[in-house]
Amino acid sequence: MTHLRIQIWTGRVGGHMQAAESIASALKNLHQDIEVEIVDIFGTSLMCKFLSTVGNSYDKFVVTLPALWGALFHVVNNRLILWLIRLIVSSQMKGQAVKRMLDKSVPHAIVRVISDFGQVRLVPRIAKSPPPVVTVVTDPVSVHRAWLSPYCALYIVPTNEAQTACIRYGVPKERIRVIGFPIRTKLFCATERFVDTVLSSDRLRILVMGGSSGFGRIYEDVRLLLASNMKVDITVVCGKNIALYKRLSHLAQNNQRSARLHVMGFTDQIPRLMRNSDVLITKAGPTTVYEAVACQLPAIITSHIPGQEEGNANHFVDMGVAVVSGSPGDTVRLIGGFLKDRVTLMGMRNPSLVVRTCQAADRISRVVVDVAQSYVHSSIR
Repeated sequence: MTHLRIQIWTGRVGGHMQAAESIASALKNLHQDIEVEIVDIFGTSLMCKFLSTVGNSYDKFVVTLPALWGALFHVVNNRLILWLIRLIVSSQMKGQAVKRMLDKSVPHAIVRVISDFGQVRLVPRIAKSPPPVVTVVTDPVSVHRAWLSPYCALYIVPTNEAQTACIRYGVPKERIRVIGFPIRTKLFCATERFVDTVLSSDRLRILVMGGSSGFGRIYEDVRLLLASNMKVDITVVCGKNIALYKRLSHLAQNNQRSARLHVMGFTDQIPRLMRNSDVLITKAGPTTVYEAVACQLPAIITSHIPGQEEGNANHFVDMGVAVVSGSPGDTVRLIGGFLKDRVTLMGMRNPSLVVRTCQAADRISRVVVDVAQSYVHSSIR
C-alpha cells in the first residue's frame, strides 16, 4: 500500500475529539505506515484568538444558555446566513499557517469530523493539489447544514436518518455512505466481559453523566434518587462542570440513606465505569450513548442539547437500547421498575448492535484509505 498521510480536522468541543481519536486509531491499526495528524481547526495557531475563544466556548454556552443555543442552531441552519459566517471565519483564518500545515504534511486526504464554518473553503485556494475532503457526520438525526461543503468528496453518516437529511440538503446519494458512529474501539469494545451483577445483586449500579459539560438535570435526578431510599449505588461524572461537582459533593457528604452516592469530576475512566454499571442516566449525546451500546449498558435519556441532539432520544429508543425520562420523578419510577424487573433491563442489551457499533471506526478508516489511494493514483497519472 502507498505510504499515506491523513489529516483529521476536529475541535476540542462536544464529542468531536473522541470521534477524531477513534478514526485515527483505526487508521493506525489498518496499516502502521499511515501517518495520521489530528488538527484542532479552532486552535489559535490557525484562527484568530477571538474566534477561537468563541468556537471553544460551546460547552459552557450549552450549559448556561441552552435555549439560546437551540435558537442559534436553527437560525444558522440557513444557506445565506451560513455563507456569510463562513466568509467571515475564512477571512479570519491564518491562511499562511494553514498553508504551512498543508505544505508540511501534504495530506492525501482530509477527514473532517466537525462542522465547517469556513475552514474547508481555504483548502482549494492555498493547496497546490487540493486533497479530497471526507466528512464524517456525527449527528444521527438532526444534521445541520454546516456539515455540508461544496469541497467535500464523500460523506460518511451514522444512520439512515442522517443520510435522508443530507439528501434533503442537496447532497447526491452516491456521495453518501451509511456506516455507523465512530467510537474509540480499543477503550469501549474490550474483549473481556464486564462485571455483571445485574441478576445476582440486590443493588443497582447507576452511572450518571451529562457529557464533558455536565449538561442536563443531573442534580435534580440524583437528589430524588437519594430521597427515594432505593438500594442503588450512584456514580456521577460531572465532567468540567465545577458548580455541579460542588453541589453533588455536598449531597454525598450529608447522605444517610440506603442509596449511595459517589461524585467524580473529569475522568478518563469512563470505559471502566460503563462496563461496571447496570444502567446509564445521561443526555442524548451520541458519543456517550453509542459508547454505552458497545458496553451493553442500557440508558435512561433525561435531556438533550437543543438543536443537534433533537431526535436522538427517539432514535435510541427505537434501537431498543434506551428509554426516555421526562422528569426526575420518571427517572425514579424507571429505576424502581428496573430494580424489580432485571430481565427487562438485560433485554435492552443488543449484542448484534454492539458488533456493528464496534466495527464502525474500522469500516470508516477503510473508506478513507480508499479515497486517499484514489487521490494518489490520479495524481500519478
